[in-house]
Amino acid sequence: MNKTRGINLTKEMVKQAVSEVATIVGALAEKGVLEGFRGHFVIMDPNRPYGEYPFEEAILHESSFTDAAYPWKYDYKVIARAKAMASWATGLSSRELMALNPLFAEDGDAPWAGSIVVKFHNGQILVIAFSGLQSEDDEWVDWMLESRLWALSYKRIPDDSLVGGHNVDVKQ
Repeated sequence: MNKTRGINLTKEMVKQAVSEVATIVGALAEKGVLEGFRGHFVIMDPNRPYGEYPFEEAILHESSFTDAAYPWKYDYKVIARAKAMASWATGLSSRELMALNPLFAEDGDAPWAGSIVVKFHNGQILVIAFSGLQSEDDEWVDWMLESRLWALSYKRIPDDSLVGGHNVDVKQ
């Protein structure tokens, strides 16, 4: 059987990336660019595909951030989870699901954008969902997190050795 590699994404990387993105969102809220510093993230484990794992077991990371100056208007956790579940089940971002494929929409799906799906060549998907701002900003926050995860993954690759620590320097 020809098995492809899984996605090498750790909980620590995701936690770091979420913290860094939250810092950016907080700074933009302070400048008045965003409507507040609040929200909820759900990141699904790309190594736990839909249909093979229960939703709760497939969540790689979930966290909220808030500031007393920006109280939650809605239950952003429920909304982010609904976006993540729909995207995990369909392989479509919440924008693609609601705008282009409404026949796949089911009761309980969030009707707003704010989840993204990154598709890999091996068939795996990475689902990132955020809720707490306007839907277009939720989606932007998702892409910012995805970009940061990519950068953190890239930074783990050593410059002078094979992954795993095998030195490739030529000694004269």
